[in-house]
Amino acid sequence: MSPLLIYVQGNEFDKELLDIAFNNLNPNEDVIHLIYVIEMDRTLPIDSEIPPLTAKGENTLKNLEFLAKRLKFNVEGHLVQSRDIGSAIIQESFEKNINTIIIELQKNEINDYYPLNKMAEYLLINSKCQVILVKPRSA
Repeated sequence: MSPLLIYVQGNEFDKELLDIAFNNLNPNEDVIHLIYVIEMDRTLPIDSEIPPLTAKGENTLKNLEFLAKRLKFNVEGHLVQSRDIGSAIIQESFEKNINTIIIELQKNEINDYYPLNKMAEYLLINSKCQVILVKPRSA
């Protein structure tokens, strides 16, 4: 399963995704990559600094890296700005030679179910590795 890439969003479910990695990898051996993507509006230059979004991403990665390192896991956080989250995840997976991508399935609040969203479909079509879609335990 290693190296593994987890797409994190700065929500309470990030730790559940990390737990999946902890339960399937070996401390001090396997590598966990965390990616936080700031999706940039097309009206802005791609390298524009948006301090509140950058701070949220950095704090999210810092907290999750701390948790993983406490449990002796090799972890690397990546803060990325992109026009499209799915393509940023695919690009990172190619660059890091990732074997498995883990993402959260988003709930459709209107109909109360978990459809494949645009990003999940994009990852399933374009990734060269295993993709694990996870429904929150609390759902």
